Amino acid sequence: MSNLEIQSINLWLSKIHHNKDTSKSQRANKAKTILQLKYQKIGNGRQRIVYDLNNGYVLKVALTKKGIQCNKKEFKIYNHCRADLRKHLCPVKEVGHF
Repeated sequence: MSNLEIQSINLWLSKIHHNKDTSKSQRANKAKTILQLKYQKIGNGRQRIVYDLNNGYVLKVALTKKGIQCNKKEFKIYNHCRADLRKHLCPVKEVGHF
């Protein structure tokens, strides 16, 4: 990811607390507008928006504070579960604020 893309993610994350009373679609639209990522959006839920990075990976950007917690939890589960379970999960390479 480029520095500009990382900066846009940080800008969006700095505005998360302003969006707690908006609908799921309003949050996703506002995030997409601020992020301006060149990647294809492949979905979103209440907490996160997901982009295809076109390299076998996806980027999950939090739409809410709970979305940040969800990303951290996925990272922790993947990196701390038993190997026989991990083989059934998608790899989580990194998490956090850029």
